[in-house]
Amino acid sequence: MDIGRELGLRIKVLGSTDLTHYGANYGFSPEGSGPQAVRWVREQNDREMVDTMLALDPQAVIQRALAHQNACCAGAAAAALAAGLQLGARRADTVAYATSYDKHPGESFVGYVGIVFSLPPGDGVGVPGGIARGNQKFSGSADSRGARPVRVKAHFCSISKTCSRLMGLVM
Repeated sequence: MDIGRELGLRIKVLGSTDLTHYGANYGFSPEGSGPQAVRWVREQNDREMVDTMLALDPQAVIQRALAHQNACCAGAAAAALAAGLQLGARRADTVAYATSYDKHPGESFVGYVGIVFSLPPGDGVGVPGGIARGNQKFSGSADSRGARPVRVKAHFCSISKTCSRLMGLVM
C-alpha cells in the first residue's frame, strides 16, 4: 500500500463474497422455507454480517461467517476490509443489498451486498467518480459529513453477471 502512495498510484481493492446461501440446494435451511426463511436471511443472518462489515472488523467478519454460514468467501471480504483500513478507510456504507429471491423467488437463494469504504474528511486520497448503481451515481465528492470515498471498492458478492444485474451495480 505504501508503494502505491509513493508512486502516486490510485489503489482500488475489490473483495468478494456471497452472503447466506439458503435452501435445499445449499444444505442450509435452519428456518424452514417460505417467507419466514427469506425474512430471517434478510433481517438476521445477512444483516448481522453486513453490520459486522460496516463495523470495519476483518477478524469478526471471518468469525461470524464460520459461526453463522452467512458469507461463503469471508476471507476475501476480510482481506479487502483490512486493505481499506490500511489505506485509511474509517467508514463503510451499504450501497445495495439484495437476494436472488428478489429476482427469482424460490426455495433456495443467496444474499448479496455492496459496501464502499470511505476516508475521513480532508484526506486527499479520495477517488474522483465513484460507482454507479442503475442511474444513480455515487460520486467521489465529499458527502454532508465531509467524508470522501476511498480508493477501495468492496463489492461483497461474487463477480458475476447475475450478481451485478441483481444489484444494478456498475463496477
